[in-house]
Amino acid sequence: MAYPTISTLPPAPSRSNPDTFATLSDAFVASLAGFQSETNTAGVYIDGKAATVETDASTSATNAAAAAVSATTAANSAATAGAVAWVSGTAYVVGNVVYSGINYLNYRAIQATSGTTDPSLNETDWVSLSGTPFTTGKAIAVALVFG
Repeated sequence: MAYPTISTLPPAPSRSNPDTFATLSDAFVASLAGFQSETNTAGVYIDGKAATVETDASTSATNAAAAAVSATTAANSAATAGAVAWVSGTAYVVGNVVYSGINYLNYRAIQATSGTTDPSLNETDWVSLSGTPFTTGKAIAVALVFG
């Protein structure tokens, strides 16, 4: 529903102009009933919009809290899977497992690296161990060594 309009009131009477006072008074007073109805309709509309905003704010707060819990859970999951947080510039050897601070997914080094690009953005040195894999169409050779 479009917002309700409130009609403009007719000119107010003025005691300084006695010739038009009675006519303007009658028109002004007669318009007050319509003005009251339109104002009440606008108030109901505004209350409805306020309720919608309140609901949306509550939903947003709930979603933000759920997102924070999800991020914490993801970080804890990555940490408990034996991965350590990736640190820019640290030397990693083939087979090291880290988790990205960007998406909290685990990555395994596929070549020695001490790069400064997060593993989630560096498929040259890292391969994802969970979540959505890279979709660049590049093949990755993986060697399993049992000992």
